[in-house]
Amino acid sequence: MTPRGIVAAATALLVAAGCTARIGGDGVANVPGEEIWKRQVELAQGELALIDEEGLELRLDDLALDQVELTVRTDVDAEPRTIFLRPGGEEFLSPYTIRLLELWPDRARFEVRKEWGR
Repeated sequence: MTPRGIVAAATALLVAAGCTARIGGDGVANVPGEEIWKRQVELAQGELALIDEEGLELRLDDLALDQVELTVRTDVDAEPRTIFLRPGGEEFLSPYTIRLLELWPDRARFEVRKEWGR
């Protein structure tokens, strides 16, 4: 199959799947699961972080030796949700993935990733 044929086939597949993919000079974009941005957040117990223009709130409620308890709200209208993470563990709350990178006795560091179409 020629490169043009591959692009046409990929476009047809994405359109059939209901995606709003875009094909440009850098290739195909806006594909479900594609990373839009990624940030690291460090929180102490009781601290609140507003991320993504307040589309995501994280509050570190409790620290233990091997896990943390977070209250997460994905937008202002959503009910808060409690999640538990161990180091290296992650939780997906559309369109965000929250991963616990490091855990110290007085704080924790998280990676927050926003993905397209999830």
